[in-house]
Amino acid sequence: MSGASLDWATVRSLFDAVCDLPADRWQPALQELTDDPAMVAESLSLLRAQTVALGGVQQSLDAFFTRMDEPAAQVGQRLGPWRLQRLLGTGGMGMVYLAERADRLYRRTVAIKLIRRRWDAAMARQLSAESQFLADLQHPGIARLLDAGVTEDGQPYLVMEYVDGRPLDAACRDASLDRNRVLRLFAKVCRAVQAAHAQGVIHCDLKPGNVLVRADGEPVLLDFGIARLLDDGGDVNEFATPAYASPERMAGRPAGVASDIYSLGVMLSELLAALSAGAPANRDLLAIAGKAQAGLPLQRYVAAEALAEDIERFLDHRPVRAGSTGRSRRLGLFLRRNWRGSVLASIALLAAGVFVMRLSDARAAAEQNAREAAGIADVLVAAFDAADPALRGDVQLSARDVLDQAAGRIEHDLEYSPAIRARLQATLGRAYQNLGRPQQAETLLRAGMQGLAEAGAPPRQQAAARVALALQLSDARNVAEARELAGQALQLLDRDDDRPTRVQALNALGRAQSGSGADGDARAEASLLQALALVRQESGTEARRGEATTLANLGALYRTSNQLDRSEATLRDALRAAAPTESMQGLEYQRVLRSLSFTLLAQGRTDEALQLGEEGFELTRRLFGAESSYTAAAEAELAGQYLDLGRYHRAETHFLDSLATSARVDGEDSQAFASKVLGLGIMEEARGDYLQAERRYRQALALRRRALGPTDASSLDTEMILARLLLRSDRTAEAEEPLRRIAAHWRRELAASSRQLLTLRLVEIEWMTRAGRLAEAGAALREFARRNPDPGTSLKLRQQMQLALLAQRAHDPVAVERWAETVATFEQLYGADSTATAKWRIALAEVLLEHGQAPAARAQIDRARPWLGELSPDSDFLRRIAVLDTAMAPSTKIAQAR
Repeated sequence: MSGASLDWATVRSLFDAVCDLPADRWQPALQELTDDPAMVAESLSLLRAQTVALGGVQQSLDAFFTRMDEPAAQVGQRLGPWRLQRLLGTGGMGMVYLAERADRLYRRTVAIKLIRRRWDAAMARQLSAESQFLADLQHPGIARLLDAGVTEDGQPYLVMEYVDGRPLDAACRDASLDRNRVLRLFAKVCRAVQAAHAQGVIHCDLKPGNVLVRADGEPVLLDFGIARLLDDGGDVNEFATPAYASPERMAGRPAGVASDIYSLGVMLSELLAALSAGAPANRDLLAIAGKAQAGLPLQRYVAAEALAEDIERFLDHRPVRAGSTGRSRRLGLFLRRNWRGSVLASIALLAAGVFVMRLSDARAAAEQNAREAAGIADVLVAAFDAADPALRGDVQLSARDVLDQAAGRIEHDLEYSPAIRARLQATLGRAYQNLGRPQQAETLLRAGMQGLAEAGAPPRQQAAARVALALQLSDARNVAEARELAGQALQLLDRDDDRPTRVQALNALGRAQSGSGADGDARAEASLLQALALVRQESGTEARRGEATTLANLGALYRTSNQLDRSEATLRDALRAAAPTESMQGLEYQRVLRSLSFTLLAQGRTDEALQLGEEGFELTRRLFGAESSYTAAAEAELAGQYLDLGRYHRAETHFLDSLATSARVDGEDSQAFASKVLGLGIMEEARGDYLQAERRYRQALALRRRALGPTDASSLDTEMILARLLLRSDRTAEAEEPLRRIAAHWRRELAASSRQLLTLRLVEIEWMTRAGRLAEAGAALREFARRNPDPGTSLKLRQQMQLALLAQRAHDPVAVERWAETVATFEQLYGADSTATAKWRIALAEVLLEHGQAPAARAQIDRARPWLGELSPDSDFLRRIAVLDTAMAPSTKIAQAR
């Protein structure tokens, strides 16, 4: 009999029946209990394996107890700042005491577990590696690990949150808890286990005694991850309770998510047995418990959350996923869920029964019409899907004409039912979205989403429409509504799950969560990793596309959080998923290609970055044509790369072309158009045309305020950029009021570590410096460095520039060193011979000349001059180099005379 076909519940009961007998009595006792030789053999194998595992433990325990008094004698002893008050219990790991603070710094009661093991180097390494990780595990249903230490006698101990409650099995025996309340309680336990699994922590020893139910009825899990913390690479079963350990654990393999799910299944089986009191348990519940404790890990639930969801489906009278449910069973569950409506419907049906014969012909005709309408819808949907570049990898211009004609027909043709109209609107909206036509896409997606809801479409269809609109709104920077829609989609999928749609919803949610500070980025990463885990359980082209999308979003997230190496590795994985072969390069591939180019640019690998940027733009234009929002966005991104490198003429050409395209396809009141106006303004400021830059900034600010409101993050960010330009134009008084207002709002709304606040602080410091408040600026820069030792590449560069500017304004000789460091950083990021670097050679030349180093100043000017042709004739840098030339002319003549 194979391991997959053994009845593990029977094996476990046999194990429990004889495990306390002497070893020579095991086989006779087992043969009295069962005639199945395979059952006897498997039970003997488990018994012998456990004996070997426990033998070493017993030797340690014997040695331990020879050195220790009775457990009660430990009461009153002090361990670090804690004093033991009373013994709470003993177990396989050690003894647990109630303790309180002995140093009176504050009052707190904790539980201290004194471990039945000697302190050694292996344990020290394990505690160091794992204890902080477990201490950071925070969930209302999990007792926290607070501290770890070692007694003077070399005995390790753990300080844990004290939970006043009763073990799960004892609490559930209370007569006041009926079956449904017990099941809801157990589902909460599963949710707590899922929360720990999501943070990479496995329990390793789940059992009723490690779940306490508080007086308020809420369960709390004890000892989460403690067994792994104490494991030094030896016997992984040292702390496993045999009655609840999975087969793979008993066979000596490491614990994993599947092991914890198995233990939950055993606990559920025991609860069901206690609840049934001899009567047969519900077959759906038996199926759930059986799936959780299947012999092979792959046959179990993939996550504790899935087990909880199946229990909740049972409680809501919905079909469970653990077993097959026939039509009659599904009908019965439906009537159970909707019994009031069913009764009313039955009465109405009975009253209308006399008319059935007369209406049969009409009903047949109506059914025929419905079938015809559904057929038309299926044909149209198939046609539109065929024109969708996300499915084909390329697009013909005629596809746009097909979509335009279809959209007009759907809007004006009355032959479509509301449900079919909504379905087609949603499909057309997605096709326009993939063609880069955002205005048409958003209009149709909103109409389709509303129509599907009003028509009572299946939840998965409603969810898909919300996901598509959420993605569209994220691109338009309307992230608040995007987050809301993605959350609604996930709630709908809880009622009617569809894995590809759930993956898309998690991606939409992750994109909308990112960029709102460290907390938002952490939530975004969790959403995207969950999507990645789901999509990797599938195969085929659609799964590869979903994997590429998810990896691309993760790569972009890592770039914005300054994890550049991780971003590059993730994006290269995304490229492989997006285009397994060169002939399959399409929509997802070009998105990843463009994103990777920005990561390489942030790493200072300019040549590679530009090559990928050009390839990405050309591929985008080939896929979507010139008149596409995607093409406009790709060209703006390429312009931004040329801007960073100081190649302003090329940047201007691409920005202007992108702006013109966006005006036609996005509309001049769109946020896509506003972002390109802002980018063009940044380019004009960089080349020294401050008047044009101010005009662009004010135009972008007006667009964002009108569409998003004055306190939206995008509006405030644009206003901050405008204020920075004002102070650089020697209009510090005019810049002060908006900076104060922005600071008041962001310091109230954003986390202190958010990128927006860090950027704002450096702008405030620049304002102090240019306003002559040098001592205040110096103190602020020192505080900034103390609070932000590693702010990221771009912010670090801005910090360097502010230090150099402050030293220059203070006429401090250290300004030479500061500007030299800044120029070196620009050389590393953008090349030694570029306009971006040449501009700051002028600042370095100024301080060199001021402090008597005229030849060095002349060398910097000579290095800079060939690259300044990219600047505006009105640039302040050109004025400053002219001043330097004039100042250095006499020095040059004297040097030549000598």
